[in-house]
Amino acid sequence: MKLKMTSIALILVGALVMGTAKADSSNDSFQVLATVVASCTVTSNDLNFGTYEVSGIHASSNLNATGSLDVNCTQNIAYDIGMDNGLYYGAGGRQMESLTGTDKLSYQIYRDSSRSSQWGAVIGSNTESDIGTGIIQSHTLYGTIPGGQSAAVDDYSDTIVVSVTF
Repeated sequence: MKLKMTSIALILVGALVMGTAKADSSNDSFQVLATVVASCTVTSNDLNFGTYEVSGIHASSNLNATGSLDVNCTQNIAYDIGMDNGLYYGAGGRQMESLTGTDKLSYQIYRDSSRSSQWGAVIGSNTESDIGTGIIQSHTLYGTIPGGQSAAVDDYSDTIVVSVTF
């Protein structure tokens, strides 16, 4: 019986020693890296004046409309929004052309609601400046078709190219 007990004790001691065996380990570390670059996107929405009444209300008053540009720039990046003069720029400013191509209708785009600061493409002079936030920022544009213009019945349009410089 003593031999049996000694054998069982040895087996239990052996099991405990084997169960507490420890494997060796080695450690290292690594970095997680990324580079954020300055970037901007712009989305423009049409500026639609609707109906211009040559012999009605617009014979003596302007037709105003508003539109918007959405800009998304990297946080803390300074940017300027500029726009060209359109396809049909002529003496006196921007013009829309009739679908038939025979008539023009003058208009202007402004950066302010009082319609005193024309929107152009010269940075520091007639562009809109802002600082990026990393989310979409909407910028209102204010359009005016001066009253008192003579124009034939037709649909009129122009194309403006918008640029964001950052």
